[in-house]
Amino acid sequence: MKKRPFLGAFFCLMKSGMDFIADSRYIIKMESKSKLLCALFSYCLVCVPALAEEAVSEVPAVGEKKFYKTIGPNGEVIYTDKPVQNGKEINVPKASTYEPVPTPSFEASKPKPKKKPFEYEALVISKPAHEETIWSNEGKLDVNISLQPSLRNNHSIAVSVDGNRLKSGEGQSYQLSGIDPGEHQLKVEVVDSDGKVIKSQASTFFMRRHIIKR
Repeated sequence: MKKRPFLGAFFCLMKSGMDFIADSRYIIKMESKSKLLCALFSYCLVCVPALAEEAVSEVPAVGEKKFYKTIGPNGEVIYTDKPVQNGKEINVPKASTYEPVPTPSFEASKPKPKKKPFEYEALVISKPAHEETIWSNEGKLDVNISLQPSLRNNHSIAVSVDGNRLKSGEGQSYQLSGIDPGEHQLKVEVVDSDGKVIKSQASTFFMRRHIIKR
C-alpha cells in the first residue's frame, strides 16, 4: 500500500495547533486564538473530504489485508498494509454493504381489446324457398327456419308477412293461415326483450288457390 505522509502531517498539524491554542504557557490574546481556531477548522472542512476520499479509494477490501500504523522519522503518521517495526495493527471495522432492491419490471400495459358484441352467424328461411309458389285454398303457410348459434335467453323469433307480425316464439317452425292469393314478402327476425331487431332474413313467396270448375 502506498504511504500517505501528507495525511499524517495534516493530523500532526491539527494536533499541534490545538495544543498550541490550549497550552497556557503561550500568551495569546483571545481574539487571536479565535482567529487561529477558525483558520484550522476552515482548512479541515476544505481538505479533509478530499484527503479522505483519496485515501479510502486506495484501501484494499476489508478482510483481504491487515493495516498498520507507524510514526515516520519526521513525526508523520504512516499507514501501510505491510508489517513494520514498531507498527501497530489497526482494527478496521467491516465495511457495510448495500444491495439495491431489485426494481420490478413493469411491462407496458396493453389496452384490452373491446369485447365484440354477440352476433348470430346465420339466420336462414329454409321453408318456403325463395319465390316458391304455395298452393292452399285456406291460405296456409308453413315456415321453417335455422339459426346459428342457438337462440339466446331473452331473445325471440318474430314472423311477419308484408310487414304484419303474425307469429312470435322461440321455436324454429311456425304455421300461418289466412294469407290471400298473390305475391308476398316473408320476413323472420330475431328480437331482444326490448323489441330491438338483432338479425333478420326476408324471402318472397306466391300464394295460390285451386279453382274447382263445376
